[in-house]
Amino acid sequence: MLALNLSGLPHPLPKSLLPLTPPSLTSSPVAPKSSFPAAPLSRAECQTFNSGSDTCTLRVFPGTALTQDRAFVLWGDIQASFPNAARLQCGQRALEFMNDAEGNRLKPWRIEYQAGATIQVIMHRASSLYAPPALPPPPPPRPPLTSPLPRR
Repeated sequence: MLALNLSGLPHPLPKSLLPLTPPSLTSSPVAPKSSFPAAPLSRAECQTFNSGSDTCTLRVFPGTALTQDRAFVLWGDIQASFPNAARLQCGQRALEFMNDAEGNRLKPWRIEYQAGATIQVIMHRASSLYAPPALPPPPPPRPPLTSPLPRR
């Protein structure tokens, strides 16, 4: 390692002043791990979703320390394919969103990968998506009184 003296010419530093490791390794802070998922797994590891006659295959992300090494599919990806998705089901079992070790729901929301299974997407009920049926029309108005009231 060389340093510049007052005249601008390089001269070697004494060994006692040399750092033990290069500055680029000691001065750079360690970047925190991203909260975003890692790259998706291979093409072979995709999850199939089905709702009625619509079927799609979505990418599966590998497990992380946050997911306790369990692979997952992001809820946002599911909603992009099925905008009216309300919940998910694998056979007779309702799927829940993943939680961390303390039981807190992970964000962004995600479900655990179900290897070899097709997940059923249950949509919001149609009645909640459309206006309720119109009320029956009001009864016709009563005819006006034709006789005057008697005087007293």
